[in-house]
Amino acid sequence: MFSSDNLLVFNENQEKYIRHLNLPLIKIQGQQRILSSRILFIGAGGLASSSLLYLAAAGVGTIGIIDDDVVDISNLQRQVIHDENSIGMLKAKSAREVINKLNKNCKVIIYLCKLNSDNALKIMKNYNLIIDCTDNIKTRNIIDNGCSILNLPYVYGAISQFVGHISVLHFQNDLSYSDIMCGNNNIKDCNNSGVLSLLPGMIGLFQSSEVIKIILGIPNSLSKSLMIYSVLDIKLQNLLLKKKKKDLSKRRYKIKNDYEQQNSFNDIKKILSSQHLIIDIRDSYTSMIRPIHNAINIQIDNLINDTSLDFIKSKAIDYSIYVYCDDELKTNLAIKLLKKHQIQATKYYRNVNSYR
Repeated sequence: MFSSDNLLVFNENQEKYIRHLNLPLIKIQGQQRILSSRILFIGAGGLASSSLLYLAAAGVGTIGIIDDDVVDISNLQRQVIHDENSIGMLKAKSAREVINKLNKNCKVIIYLCKLNSDNALKIMKNYNLIIDCTDNIKTRNIIDNGCSILNLPYVYGAISQFVGHISVLHFQNDLSYSDIMCGNNNIKDCNNSGVLSLLPGMIGLFQSSEVIKIILGIPNSLSKSLMIYSVLDIKLQNLLLKKKKKDLSKRRYKIKNDYEQQNSFNDIKKILSSQHLIIDIRDSYTSMIRPIHNAINIQIDNLINDTSLDFIKSKAIDYSIYVYCDDELKTNLAIKLLKKHQIQATKYYRNVNSYR
């Protein structure tokens, strides 16, 4: 929802965003969406450097940064958000200082810690979208599990030597990190294998463009594929990937057990103990800024084109299915489409927080 504070910021900065306002796919409504967005960066190094700068400049309203590392002289070759005066400074604090100078209206929240299974959901649940700017598989698995539980999309990026990878995961119940791993075995830790200085900036910009497209509701080109960019070949390659067939209820149960063995997550228990599933058929941005607990965003076009029916059928075995949209005509259409495929669904009435 576009708050009065964001409206004031927009009114005071229309000239600043005039190049966006002139674009048919953005205009006033799109810029308002950007100002209302809340983006969490996991990492404040090479991949984050260009992405932080451009998303802050674009007008993203709230940026979270989680990183406990300090700036080292070896970082400056590629982590351009930091400079020689930042050496020895915490990266998250250094990045916040730069963003504050670039856009005083962008709220920057920093977390001076590593992302782990104890703090992941507590932090991630406050954001609409996650940007993966990490360099290790362990952290990516934590992000993947968190986004699976919270139904959050996240933009994946990885770099090594002269090659970078980009994809969009958990977007409208599509690819997860495990789905792209088969095409991502050659990415190594850049600390040991090296990396060309400009590569993180380029991949970070690709990540930024995917973020903007998700915010604006523009059809997402990387939610079903892994993009590979080679600096040496000046070549972009898109690998179309299929979501691995898996028992989603077992996956959620395994995630629950993995977390509960280490933590006492009350919010996880609330999410996973429910015996109902809400299909939110609104556009992706609206569902992010006004989320519904235990809902998954599957836009009505996916129902019309039969692209998500197998998934819903598999869920209907264990869950009662409810459909929500601000537009009641669309809700009724979705229920009829599901009924046509032998899926029983009911309207979800959010305003009274109950089912009818």
